[in-house]
This record gives sequence, C-alpha cells and structure tokens, in this order.
Amino acid sequence: MTKFVHRTIAAAAIVGAAYVLTACGTSNAATDTAAPAAPASASASTPAPTTPTVTKVTVPSLAGLAPEVATSKLKALGLVASVTGDLSNPAFGVLSQDPAAGTQVAPSIVVAVTVGESPAQKTAREKAAADAEAARVAAEAAAAAAAADADLSTYQEIDDRTWALVAKDPESHVGEKYVIYGNVTQFDSATGKSTFRANTGGEQQEKSYNYDVNTIISAKDAGSVADVVTDDLLKMYVRVTGSLTYDTQIGGSTTVPQAVINSHELLGHDD
Repeated sequence: MTKFVHRTIAAAAIVGAAYVLTACGTSNAATDTAAPAAPASASASTPAPTTPTVTKVTVPSLAGLAPEVATSKLKALGLVASVTGDLSNPAFGVLSQDPAAGTQVAPSIVVAVTVGESPAQKTAREKAAADAEAARVAAEAAAAAAAADADLSTYQEIDDRTWALVAKDPESHVGEKYVIYGNVTQFDSATGKSTFRANTGGEQQEKSYNYDVNTIISAKDAGSVADVVTDDLLKMYVRVTGSLTYDTQIGGSTTVPQAVINSHELLGHDD
C-alpha cells in the first residue's frame, strides 16, 4: 500500500512539471496549440485616397481691350476679372494683367486687370492738342491780319520809283502794304473770277499807258472784285505776296510781282 501511493505522487509531480514547462513556453508537441493569426493591416486592404485632376486654363491676352470686353473674355474661361485704373474714358483699354497672358491657371482664379490710356492714345491726344493749338494760333493770326488789312490807314502812299523797286524784288517786300494805281489789262475766264492782270504804278496817271509794271492782283474772294472788268482804272490797296511766273501768249515766260487786293476804288474806264 505504501508503494502505490509513492508512484501516484511521482506521476502527479511529472504532470505538474510538464504543465509548468509548457506555461514557460517550452515546445511540447502533445500540448502546444496554434496561435491565432494576426488581423490583416487596414492599409493593405483599403486603397489610398486620390486627388482629383484639375483642368487648367490659359490666361488670354487682354492688351488694349475695353474693360467690359476683357471681363467677358475671362468669364467665358471661368476666370474672374478685377478691374482697376482709369475708367473715365471708354476709349481706354487694358494696359497690364496679372497673371500674364499664356499663364496656366486653375479655373475661378482672379486676374488683376489695369485699364488706362495707352502710349499710342497719349501720343494721338497730345498731337491733337498741339494741332488744335496751332490752328487756334493760326486763326488768331489770320483774324488779326484780316483786321489789319481792313484798316486802310495802314497802307503806304508811294511814288512810281518806290513801286518799281518793289517790282524789281517782290520777295523782299512780302507783307508790305501800299496804295497803287493801275489799268486792268486782263480779267476773263483765263485769269479766273478772283484774279486779274493789271499795269500798275505808285502814282495816279492821266494816261493808262503810263502804268508800266505788269502785276498779278488777286482778291481773297471773288465777290470783292465782282464789279471790276478789263480796262477799268483803279485805285488799289494791296499787300505784296511775292512774285509769280507764268507763260505768255507769245511763248516763253515772265515773272511779275503779285499782290492781294483788300479794297479798291473805281476811277474810270479806259475806252
């Protein structure tokens, strides 16, 4: 009986030892069980999120366009215009833009647009202003000259010799005003309605053939000499304008003094 108990205790001790060894991790084919598999990684089974592709647009050139046209052009591409600058003149166009033309941008981006007077417009404006000023000065000068021409007291009474000196070199006496006398020698369709040819002198002569300076006389308007005809004897208030060369009826040419007639008196008619 005593021997049986001993063996039982020994067996129990062996079983206990086997349990302890297994618990400590020692491999035992009879007692080992398979460990549960680790769960699969979430990243291995779920696809990574993707960024949607953005279609870009090309910023167009807006140079010189009117603000409303530039705005409409950008809007058609899905872009927004921010317009600044001088909007006082509808003729002004786009001077600059940001982003620049040709830049690739995402839709809805704001394009800064500056409007103002272009260099070409500035040049044209300055030229127009200069031309207007020149025209104003010329008009004032013409008005002053017309007023002076109308003042008969400003015409110099001269003698035949003085008028002969003027006729000798009329270009040196341009603008000078004299009282002269003469006989109209041609006033017809060939000369026109406001220009005639006369033999003139600085003094009034009894005989028309004593006027020996061939002269071309022109009026500012035909109406002022409508009452003058060939062979009239005139007292004329003239301003020297230079010389004129014309062809003669017998061939060749001749150069004569030319003057503008601003007033006249009919002294008679040479029959």
